[in-house]
Amino acid sequence: QGCNHVVGVGQKPVDDGFEFQEFEQLLQWIADMKMVPFDRIAAKVTALSSQICDQSSSVRRKLEVVFQTYAAQEPGMMNVFELSSLCSKAALYEKGKFCTGDAHHLFHVQTGYDGKLDFEGFLVVISEIGERLGIGSSIHRRVAIHCDTLKADESMLTKLRARIRLSASTCAGREWDEFFRQMDEDGSGTMAWDEFYRMCRTKLGLRDHDNHLRTLFSRLDEDTVGEISLTDLIHFVSNEGKVNPLDGVLGGPKAPTEYVDAYEIDVKAPGAPALPIRPIPPMTCAVGV
Repeated sequence: QGCNHVVGVGQKPVDDGFEFQEFEQLLQWIADMKMVPFDRIAAKVTALSSQICDQSSSVRRKLEVVFQTYAAQEPGMMNVFELSSLCSKAALYEKGKFCTGDAHHLFHVQTGYDGKLDFEGFLVVISEIGERLGIGSSIHRRVAIHCDTLKADESMLTKLRARIRLSASTCAGREWDEFFRQMDEDGSGTMAWDEFYRMCRTKLGLRDHDNHLRTLFSRLDEDTVGEISLTDLIHFVSNEGKVNPLDGVLGGPKAPTEYVDAYEIDVKAPGAPALPIRPIPPMTCAVGV
């Protein structure tokens, strides 16, 4: 199911795929051709699918962090000035393709002149910006990477770090770092979002807002692979002497250089509301940015 989306945000479904039974038959044919057990082929496909879904979820979480950071006046809703500020600070404006007037135009077409933008509507506008810049769905990863440069949440991260260490010390005493290593049940040295979230809620007993936990996870997941290194997590928790808890730990944010062109954001996750898609007419960009 995770690989069965053949269109992007706002496009109509195309009936050119195949059912699960046909997909299973294809895997069986591959197994026969390679003369390997079907279970081995199925396990490889399952592992790859899990990795793809983890990456998709990681980018979505970063987009949520970016949205919540800029939607400061009213939590969960973004106004036109906040959208314009995001576009400026994320360096989305490009002469001849996309400017401040375009940002206002897209916002008002999507919401109406007295409306505000929710997260799902924000995804629609960002997708349209990607089309105007000529980078398509890569815009999602580009905006998500902007999450790594945000500094507004440093105070929150510092306080969260202190609470994590206190809880870990309560659980494991002076050997609090060993507590995190014990959370690595498969010995991979990494931790996916669901493992991290479960540890924070059930083992550490943290009551911080989900967005705060997403922010921390996203900042440690600098490569946007859907996993964080336990070593980076331990360094983050132990690094008490720095105002920015990530300075000198991860080497700072990476530049958005190599985007995945085939990437598709997971906006059709179970339980996600339907996107309020509205057609957005073309608009000529004004001179200047």
